[in-house]
Amino acid sequence: VVVALALAGAGCSSSEHAAPAPACSVSAVQVSQVARPVMVGETITLTAAVTAQHCSSAQTAVQWASSAPSVAAVTGAGVVTAASSGLATIRATAGGVSDATVVFVEAPVATVDVTPATGTLVQGDSLQLAATLRDAQGNVLTARTITWQSSSPPNAIVSATGVVTALSPAASVSVAATSEGKSGTATLAIVPPPRLVLDSAHVAFSEFAGGALPAPATITIRNGGGGTLAGLSVASVRYASASTGWLQATLSATSATPTATLSLRVTSTSLTVGRHAATVTIDSNAQSAPQDVEVTVDVAAAPVGSVVVDPATLLIAVGAKQAMSATVRDPAGAILQGVAVRWSSTNPAVAAVDSVTGLLTAASVGVATIRATAGGVIGSGFAYTGTASLLDGAWRGQAGSGRTFSMTVLYGRIASLSINVGTPPGSPCALTYSASPLTLVSGNAFAFSTAGATSNATVSGTFLSNTSAQGTYGTIAFDRYVCPPNLLVNGTVTGGSWSAAKQ
Repeated sequence: VVVALALAGAGCSSSEHAAPAPACSVSAVQVSQVARPVMVGETITLTAAVTAQHCSSAQTAVQWASSAPSVAAVTGAGVVTAASSGLATIRATAGGVSDATVVFVEAPVATVDVTPATGTLVQGDSLQLAATLRDAQGNVLTARTITWQSSSPPNAIVSATGVVTALSPAASVSVAATSEGKSGTATLAIVPPPRLVLDSAHVAFSEFAGGALPAPATITIRNGGGGTLAGLSVASVRYASASTGWLQATLSATSATPTATLSLRVTSTSLTVGRHAATVTIDSNAQSAPQDVEVTVDVAAAPVGSVVVDPATLLIAVGAKQAMSATVRDPAGAILQGVAVRWSSTNPAVAAVDSVTGLLTAASVGVATIRATAGGVIGSGFAYTGTASLLDGAWRGQAGSGRTFSMTVLYGRIASLSINVGTPPGSPCALTYSASPLTLVSGNAFAFSTAGATSNATVSGTFLSNTSAQGTYGTIAFDRYVCPPNLLVNGTVTGGSWSAAKQ
């Protein structure tokens, strides 16, 4: 009892009882953060700082948990193992208080593909390359560090962002993109810039004044450098003389792929005699300067094939004037324009002609040959000067065996007559005639035949007595007289008539 009382007394004594212990209080848990992606297979250790009062170590022990263990698993010690790509929230809890961090798990780079993988780059130009990163499953990976490197910096350099700049020609330059130890490459050829090359810088044409145009000429355009020679154009046509607009320059294409053609054509037939020049400038996308083509056309006096004088036969009274003209043709018969003609007379005392204008003046009675000369070729006409009058005298002759029929024409006089020859129908005969010393001025020539069933025919003409003695007989003689009976020969003249018949 005493013990009991003592115990009871002891329990009731306030001075002898201890105060109760304070309760454990956890105020905060702070988990270390993951500032970078974690690669698959990589492990990291997280820490959790616990802020607590009146707690034992057991009371502040941390429990770890992952929201996606298949992505990132965590041990009780906070060791995280990355298992596959994705996101996982790792949470630490102590005394009912928790904190978390997010772990981003990435797969490592398995392959690097560079595009374009091949190409040609013109010296001085730039090209943007792109690198595509993939994991082992072929998934595209982003936000990875990529480094770029050129195999030949003297020929091509590459920036940190994959921009390649061509510096000098090279058959092959490799540009590599590397990420996480994996690389991909692009192979580039560096070529010189396009260069405009013409197979000729001069074209020479030749033509005759007023003649046919020369055949067109062509110049081949090619690329003497690399890349594509494009933007071809005729920048200008400049003329070196007052004559302009006579040249046409056209291009077959705007790029030399593989070549282009410059066509040059002379378009004018009115160029004066001499040399005419022009410069054609061809431009392109080449870094070199535009190219010039010098074009010349030499115009020579046209070769003369013939000169025809008009009128070819002129009957003119003394003191009268007549404008003569000449038609000049080339050997092919085409009329030539603008060819200088010089005039002359074989007998200026009878018929004088102005050497430039061709104006003829009848000075005295007689006959003169009028000549027109062009390009060394002479054309001729005849001028008969005198006094036109009635026939002095009449035909006279005889029938029967008579084969000569005569008339009297004074010297310098001109007579017009008509001869009618016929045979009885159905009885044609061959018959020719000639005249002497009369000169035929106009009309039918001295060739006549009634052969071939022609029963009747007429010859008309104007004749001039051009012998030196007056009162001379002009004679028309029938060379053959083998016709059957009833041959009729009739002659009529101004101022008289004559007829004869053989029975």
